Amino acid sequence: RLIAVKPGEVTITATYGEYVAVAKVVVTLSAEELANVEAAKKFDEAVDALLSEELEPSAHISKANELLSQLATLESQALILVEKAELLKASIVDATISALPQVIKYSDEKLVKAARDLYRTSDYDVRNLVTKLSVLEAKEAELAAALAQYEVDKADASEMDALILSLPTVPVYT
Repeated sequence: RLIAVKPGEVTITATYGEYVAVAKVVVTLSAEELANVEAAKKFDEAVDALLSEELEPSAHISKANELLSQLATLESQALILVEKAELLKASIVDATISALPQVIKYSDEKLVKAARDLYRTSDYDVRNLVTKLSVLEAKEAELAAALAQYEVDKADASEMDALILSLPTVPVYT
């Protein structure tokens, strides 16, 4: 069964732990596409009517052939809507990648991984339409460098703490 499709602005909110990414995508359907949606609804109604009618066999065949012709037209129109849906999904992935911080820090790990997960879990056809994959890969490289630097800084801090603790105590005279 057909699910209603309406044009307009769609806001998608993806959460990953305490992080939230928001992407706004504008869905537009041409007058022809809106007419196709209406035609698909009418086709559904015609099939239901055919199944419920008591007709002579020749009338059923004639009606069935007419409906098959309509079905072929609707299938080609449905493919156009599927392609549009795939473009919409790809634009959501692109918007999520674009929403990543300009400079990646080690604390942005969950955001970068969420963007990668969104890309990874998308259908093959949708992944082929994503235009910001190279940006995601660059952000992942930045994250790897930030995490490596964090580990170095953490080790240096531990070493500094050990040096401070090894200093002799100074007696306090009052």
